[in-house]
Amino acid sequence: MNLTIIKALKKLEERENIKILFACESGSRAWGTHSDKSDYDVRFIYIRKINWYLQLYEGSETIEETLNARIEIIGWDLKKSLKLLQKSNTTILEWIHSPIVYLCDEVFTTKLKEFADLAFSSSSTIYHYVNMAKKNLQSLRKEEKDSTKRYLNILRPIVNCLWIVEYGKMPISNITSLFHHYLNDPVMINQFELLIQAKKGGYRYFKSQQLDIYIEDIIPIIEEKVKNVQHKHTYLTNTFNQFFIEIVTNGEES
Repeated sequence: MNLTIIKALKKLEERENIKILFACESGSRAWGTHSDKSDYDVRFIYIRKINWYLQLYEGSETIEETLNARIEIIGWDLKKSLKLLQKSNTTILEWIHSPIVYLCDEVFTTKLKEFADLAFSSSSTIYHYVNMAKKNLQSLRKEEKDSTKRYLNILRPIVNCLWIVEYGKMPISNITSLFHHYLNDPVMINQFELLIQAKKGGYRYFKSQQLDIYIEDIIPIIEEKVKNVQHKHTYLTNTFNQFFIEIVTNGEES
């Protein structure tokens, strides 16, 4: 499948007259919770020719394509990506830290990861993940349809928050590794493993009283801890501006 995705990205470059600087997998395959039938969520960062950025109205900064029923491809222009990265946007941060990379300009990617570390804000990222967990918890309480996915969409942001509180940086992608890192209770580990088995087996319904109790208890604890996390604001506009100009100019010359 990787070859199919890479070929599709190369065709997209030709058709859209763009250069893809970085392309990765997002979602369940990056988190290690996918089943054999899971979709491929391909995400990429691209640049256009310099004249495109000099227009009065530049047009869309997003490219979307559904290759088939299982492969969704979405790309963001570098300008949009850097603006969001400056705000410590979790979506772009998760792309940058994805363990599955399909294409990358190594020099660009190395620099991008350096900027991601500089722009990372523990407080804003934790707030995002806490709200994600609470929103999915509300949905789980209202309706147990797709409860397997709901549980994972609650637990993943929770363990992400715990990692950020402890280390002050973007967490690793694999949810199983994160869960084992923070819980050593055999009963909880067993419930989590059953959840992962249900997800990988394609079962949409899952219920665990032990996980319910853990979730209800841990969210207020995280909300209390985030109050002590110092808000960081690093002014990177000029740095990002210079980087953007450099990348677009070099792309024109290559």
